[in-house]
Amino acid sequence: MEQTDASGDKRPRVLVVLNHYLPDSAGGGELFTDLCESLAARGLHITVRAAVSYYPEWIDKTGQNGLRIGRYHEGGVDVERYGFHIPKTPSSLLHRLLIESSLFLSLARSLFRRERYDVVLAFCPFAACVAYGAVHRLLHKTPLWVNVQDIPVAAAAAGGIVRGGGARRLLAGVENRLFNAGDIWSSVAPGMVRDLETMRTRNQPVLHLPNWLHASLAKHIASSRDASGSTPGPTPRLLYSGNIGRKQDLLRLCKLLHGADDAFEFAIHGAGAEADKVRDWLASVDDTRFSMRPLSDEAGFAKALHDADYFVISERPGSGNSYMPSKLLAGVAAETPILTISDPGSPLGVAVRSNDLGPWKSWDEVEAAPEAIVPSADAATRYGEWRDNCREYSASLGREQVIGRFEQALRVLADSTTTLDERIAAIRALD
Repeated sequence: MEQTDASGDKRPRVLVVLNHYLPDSAGGGELFTDLCESLAARGLHITVRAAVSYYPEWIDKTGQNGLRIGRYHEGGVDVERYGFHIPKTPSSLLHRLLIESSLFLSLARSLFRRERYDVVLAFCPFAACVAYGAVHRLLHKTPLWVNVQDIPVAAAAAGGIVRGGGARRLLAGVENRLFNAGDIWSSVAPGMVRDLETMRTRNQPVLHLPNWLHASLAKHIASSRDASGSTPGPTPRLLYSGNIGRKQDLLRLCKLLHGADDAFEFAIHGAGAEADKVRDWLASVDDTRFSMRPLSDEAGFAKALHDADYFVISERPGSGNSYMPSKLLAGVAAETPILTISDPGSPLGVAVRSNDLGPWKSWDEVEAAPEAIVPSADAATRYGEWRDNCREYSASLGREQVIGRFEQALRVLADSTTTLDERIAAIRALD
């Protein structure tokens, strides 16, 4: 049954807590904005509490990073932006702890408002967002949904931010407590769902809700897509576009490619904590096969995907099931085969290998033979098949279907005419 608040608004009231929101153009910012605006268009009252815009450049892009809370209404969504500590190079455990603690404390200023929400939806990779949701649940008895985009401690360990076993166990214990404050969980890849199921203490439902390509980029890609079925020439054109951090290990890949004698053109469009290291190294070697520029807008990204023969996605070894690169969605939507360097069992490795989305290589393989990175002329004979597989995989992600499942589960969780246990049981039946 719908509830009516003091203003007479009968819509289910959902508070969404996350780290990235437009104009952040990577790390899920466009996707989360698309979800929130779509849910608002479907009749939910959506309020977003997010960090100020900073990603992936790790700079205050708005000039509003401070104590003042930014408020505006856009796309049918009430948005609040909160300042926090933004380091120039977030590459250490201390930096990460300062980021998380400062964002939590900034968000916490809203905890004691006299307000009513029917559901809190907290997006993680930032534990600060989950911690805020957990305290909100404690103070206001609001059901909490935790959506896990990254498993933070595992991702930090894979990225080399957490190195000591003792520190990892301590942080994992805190992470486990925070996650288990949630009444339901969801994640983006089957392997991540399986790992989360081993962490739960209350048998919470763990929904598999894959990410999708947000609507505006999908339109640009559709208008740029090449239906000619052309195959690569003698000099394959490679593209990397997105965040450049430790998780991607892009500098390591570039160094391996530099040592190979193959002809190729590798265009790198990116920003992030490790971008300067890649840029400085490229300047030092002066290898004309490489070029680097900042991230493009959506139209430029779509054109770059169209012009490339292969879309490169690299992933640091040892990542496990800690995250799933969202950039894969754009590559398959453009029908540009994915050149992947990853562990075979990671969510990325499983997706590329099981769906045959393009040439996949392990780090061991390319370390032993760097020339194996660039697809050969023989590999190009499979190019049309890879493109077809990308098209089929992209179609299976189903933007409208996934957003519809978010809406359905939120409406069930917001229905206070039934007990919370009954709502959780109903949501478990949805999966």
